Amino acid sequence: MYGLKAHNNGKFYKYFPPPVGTKYFGSWDDPEGADREYARWVEAQRAGVPVVTDPSEITLAEVADRFISFQEGRYNAGEIEEGQFKAYQEACVDNLLLILGGTTRVVEMTGHDLERFRKVIRGRVGGHQTTKFLGNVKAMLRWAHEQVRPPLISVPLHRDNALRRVGAKEIRREQRERHQKHGKPYFKASEVRVILERATNPLRAMVLLAVNAGLGQRDIGELEWSFLKLKRKRPLLDYVRKKYELQRQATLWPETIAALVELRDAPAARRAKPLDPDHADRVFITRWGRPYWYQIVRRTAEGALVGRPKKIEAISAQFTKLLKRIDSERAAEAEKTGEAPPPPLVRHGRNFRAFRRTFSTIADAQGDRNAKRRIMGQQLEAMDPHYVLEMPSRRLVKVTDYVRRRILRVRPERGETRIPSSESTAPETRAAGEPGGQSGTA
Repeated sequence: MYGLKAHNNGKFYKYFPPPVGTKYFGSWDDPEGADREYARWVEAQRAGVPVVTDPSEITLAEVADRFISFQEGRYNAGEIEEGQFKAYQEACVDNLLLILGGTTRVVEMTGHDLERFRKVIRGRVGGHQTTKFLGNVKAMLRWAHEQVRPPLISVPLHRDNALRRVGAKEIRREQRERHQKHGKPYFKASEVRVILERATNPLRAMVLLAVNAGLGQRDIGELEWSFLKLKRKRPLLDYVRKKYELQRQATLWPETIAALVELRDAPAARRAKPLDPDHADRVFITRWGRPYWYQIVRRTAEGALVGRPKKIEAISAQFTKLLKRIDSERAAEAEKTGEAPPPPLVRHGRNFRAFRRTFSTIADAQGDRNAKRRIMGQQLEAMDPHYVLEMPSRRLVKVTDYVRRRILRVRPERGETRIPSSESTAPETRAAGEPGGQSGTA
């Protein structure tokens, strides 16, 4: 009657232009009931009121749809990040509905269904990721039971034992086995030096920022010149990290400053012009005029979200290409000399973000953890975020200088900015995780 089509999920559906998209109605067993449900939905849409559904007929797909719509409103208001919004979609739509079925009526759901979901997810991903999935599903079920009036779910399914966290002991065991198989996911000091010797700007400046202050891909892609206080006696990186709205401050190495100044003072012919005027102050712009990290968010004229936000990040691909080139060059050099090739830099689980673990592991041995957290843009320990409102720069200097000595094998004396060659015969100061050095977890 209304042009509804049968879908392979056992329901009828009809597609509407964005932002509505595909809507499902009734079931194959009752075409007339699907028509009635469609008519009620259209009437409610025209009246601008929510659809009133018989509680016994509410399906898991309807709960997930309303929960994602609620989270979309929070995302549009800036209450949650794009990553958290996509995590809700991945857990509640891409996995929960696929495993349990969108047509499942919530009044018939039991702990056995959630246990089946947990078992399938646990077989796909590790313990840490499983805990995230279960936590997001638990948030949806709690919202449907406690925050919606009338409740979409009458029983507290979110309290079921099937949604318990994976034990910390099990997660640590998985991590240890993963490290034994693939190695720890960070770069040793000697490997950082090899990368810096063979990298050129802008990638060399990115690597220096990563090991100097623990910047990740998003931090580097969103970095602006206004965040860099290069005219100070001891140049400083100082800004609010958008991801968590936390202050980040870090004193910069002479090598980092030199690479940034070289980038800034490059001839205009070598600098790409940003396509978007809002990106004019970005430190790093690709040859195509885009930032190295940005999001594509499509919206209607009314501001409604269309589809899912898409993240574009160009640093990882260029960095992996550099590592592969270095590995091939070192293998060729070893073949000429008849020596055994060094361990490859490309390794499972070790990407550009591994520099953040390198910085954290080495800086932790210095002892000032709050200073390390301020440098990395993390929350300070315990109640300190409420009471520690200033961080003396000398504390930041001690941490960054300590990491510089361990990685670059240079001391902070005046004028000492050269990066030693890997062929140097001077004894190497061992970094954390190397034989004889301090070990730690990332």
